[in-house]
This record gives sequence, C-alpha cells and structure tokens, in this order.
Amino acid sequence: MPRSRQPWAIWLDDKMTEITLDEIVLHDLKNPLSGITGNIGLFNDGLLGPLTAEQQARLIDIESSARKLSTMLSDLQAINFFEKKELEPTLETFTAHQLLKELEWLPALAAKEEKSLNISVDQNLTFKADLPMITRILCNLLLNAIKQTPRGGQIACAIKREKGQILFEVIDQGDPLPEKLASETFNKEFKTLHPELRSRIAPALGFYFCKLAVEAHGGRISMTTRSGQGSSYSFLLPQQ
Repeated sequence: MPRSRQPWAIWLDDKMTEITLDEIVLHDLKNPLSGITGNIGLFNDGLLGPLTAEQQARLIDIESSARKLSTMLSDLQAINFFEKKELEPTLETFTAHQLLKELEWLPALAAKEEKSLNISVDQNLTFKADLPMITRILCNLLLNAIKQTPRGGQIACAIKREKGQILFEVIDQGDPLPEKLASETFNKEFKTLHPELRSRIAPALGFYFCKLAVEAHGGRISMTTRSGQGSSYSFLLPQQ
C-alpha cells in the first residue's frame, strides 16, 4: 500500500479518527487557498481601490487559477470519500437560472483565450440533484473543452430534456482522442496507461470525479469523437 494511503490515527471532533496523508494535505492546502480567494474578493469588490485594465486582466488570471485549484482539491477530496463509500449526493431542487449562475465565469475565461463558449439551457428546467456536484462536473468538462479548443474556436454546452431524462452535453473543437479509447477516458488510470495523450485531456482526477459523481446520481457519462471536428462529452441524469 502506498504510504499516502496508510491511515494515521488523530483526534478529530473529540474522537480518534483514521485519516490518510492525502486527506491531511488536502485539509492543509485549503486554508492558504481560502486566503487567496478572500483577497481576490477584496479587489473585485473595489475595497482596495480602482484597478487599471492590465491589473483587472491579471486578476482574472489569478481568480481563474484559484478556481481551478479549488476544483482540483475538491475533486480529490470527493474521490477519497466516494471510494470509501462515505459520500452521496445531497439532492435539492434548483432551477436552470441557479445552475447558470454557477457557470457564469466560464464564458469570460474562454473569451480571454479568444474562444467562444455558448451555454444553452432550457429555462423551464428544474433539477433535483446535488448542485455543487453538478456544477463541478460541468466545470471540469468545460475547462477541458476550453483547453482543447484552438483560438478562434467554439465550445457548446447544451442542457435539455431527452426521453424523460436530462441530457448535459459539452462539445469542443479540439483534436479528438482516438475513438477506440473513448470508453477509457474517465478511468482513473487513463493518463498512466496512455502517457502520450496527457496534453489531450483534462486532469485525470477531474474526469474520474465526473464519472463517480454522475454514477452517484444514477446516471452515466461518455465521450464520443466527432469525425475530426472535436469531441462530445455527455451525461444523462434521471428526471426526478
């Protein structure tokens, strides 16, 4: 067993708890990250004075990097809990507007890279799911699509009803993966098994989190290639 997976016994909430080194590191990394995001908020709110155009552009970069790091840490923490069967979705009812609000920072990120991101959602849709989990699934898929799509390209995200279920689909215009590997894309070991493709896919843990989170909702996630025109990542969730 790798050392990082060996449990350590520590006192937590007034009781002895077993925790791995992975979990300790994750917990410790969240504190400085909170300090970074808190200070970003002070600048965004104008509490530290006006910013020049260049400073605003740099702040967007910092905020984007902080969001990505936060998502990666949250994904890793969730994967630990999923694998130990200690995490289930917290189902709540939310609207399409609430979901879009969580994703509103992504089009600006795409535009900064001279790419276009269009998110299309049936405004009458309501969801019964874990909003933070669904948001993180979509963020992982969209960040990968932005990364893979060349400058001047377009990324599309569609969320709609399909045969009594809700379909989430993200389409990029990047160089597609070989079709024979489509079924392996969301495996935890994908990048280890195919190191030559590391630059062609988002962080492996992010995609693995997507798989676990979708399956925890009773859905399935898949990737298909689009005849040399990019890739489509989609998942279906039951309509509650």
